[in-house]
Amino acid sequence: MSGFAFAVELLVWTALSAGVLTAVGYYLSRQTDGGTRQGATISLGYFVAAAFSVAFIYTQVTPRLGDMLVQLVVAGVVFPAVFGGLGGYVASRRPAREQPQSVV
Repeated sequence: MSGFAFAVELLVWTALSAGVLTAVGYYLSRQTDGGTRQGATISLGYFVAAAFSVAFIYTQVTPRLGDMLVQLVVAGVVFPAVFGGLGGYVASRRPAREQPQSVV
């Protein structure tokens, strides 16, 4: 695969991940009437998946602990907290949906 094709593929997967994390943060925040902090809590579950991914990648090459920790923190904490928090922030800025009144 050429360098350009790899860069495009990496960009697409990164944008897709950011979009999904933002949408999940938005959904979670709307369901719980939370805000940015509530949307960022998705990083807790995402950290486990990132840890397995980083461990799998480094079984293929000689690992350096510093590189592993940096990638784990960025992929497992920073990235989901930022984009999940962004979704939570957007959800908190939107007006609440009115519940339909039941006629009894």
